[in-house]
Amino acid sequence: MSAISEIAGRGELASGAQVKVYRALKAILCARCGKEISETELFTRHMLEKSRMPLSPRCRKCVPFQLVPETGADSALLRSLLDAETRATNTHTRADAQAPSETEEKLLSRLGPALSRVRRNRSR
Repeated sequence: MSAISEIAGRGELASGAQVKVYRALKAILCARCGKEISETELFTRHMLEKSRMPLSPRCRKCVPFQLVPETGADSALLRSLLDAETRATNTHTRADAQAPSETEEKLLSRLGPALSRVRRNRSR
């Protein structure tokens, strides 16, 4: 089973409430209006009554939000880790990719085993 979305950051509703913002990895439908949320489009999720997880996707038309820019070391660290995973995947799939820098090599040597386990678990 492959993922249909990933967390893209935080958003702020008109009311000032903070929400998680997701990026669609596949085309999905808004649970409220039925509009297609296309691949790479940002959306939010709504908590269902009997669920402890936000499962119900909502498009920006139904739940308007502004993306909140991330600040601080935590978000920069997370962003660099996610970018490193993307670069590692692209390096393996593209024959003409440039050699990773020394910093990237160190990062991949430390995170490589954990990332490979995650990829194996996702492919099951």
